[in-house]
Formats: sequence, structure tokens, C-alpha cells
Amino acid sequence: MTRPTPPTLARAYLPILAALGITAVLLLTLHGASIDALSGSGVTGKMPKDAGSIAKILDALNENMIWLIVTCVSTAITLGGVLMALGHSRAQDHLIRIGGGIGVALFLAPAIVA
Repeated sequence: MTRPTPPTLARAYLPILAALGITAVLLLTLHGASIDALSGSGVTGKMPKDAGSIAKILDALNENMIWLIVTCVSTAITLGGVLMALGHSRAQDHLIRIGGGIGVALFLAPAIVA
């Protein structure tokens, strides 16, 4: 049995990729129907009249999230600096990963709180 060459392999996956693309287009076009159904059922996207307690909980979450992020970032950067000061051979790699993690956390934090 011979192993398929890359062009043969690409031709084998072409129908699958086409079907996935068509499915994605159909799902995106049908997505508007669910939004219309929600607005028809009375969902307006605004908070109800007596939802002050929900707003208070979200504000508290937001304040705690900022405190948590600041604490984690400062601890991680301090530990990375200690690793560099002690001459760890992979300290730069750790600091790059810490920086990437901080970037992801700062990018996702507003979405989590909202």
C-alpha cells in the first residue's frame, strides 16, 4: 500500500472543506432567525427595572477582578525577575510566557466581567 502524496491528500480533503464551508455559511445566515425570535419574545437587551442588585454584583465582580489581575501580574513579574537575578537558564522563556498570559488575561477580563 502506498502512502498518498500531498496533492492527492489535498484533493481528498477538498470535499470535506467545501461541506464545512457551506455549513458555516448556512449557520451564519440562519443565525438572524434566532435573534428575531428573541426580540419577538420580549428580550430587549436592557436590564429590567428591579435589577439593581445584579448591577451591584457585577460592579463588585469588576472591582475584585481588577485587584486579582494586579496581584497576579505583580507576583508573576517579581518571580520572573528573581529567576533572572538567580541566573536561571530559561528565565526569559518564562517571562515571555508570563507576558503572553497577562496579555490574554487583560484581553479576556472585560468579556468575563460583562
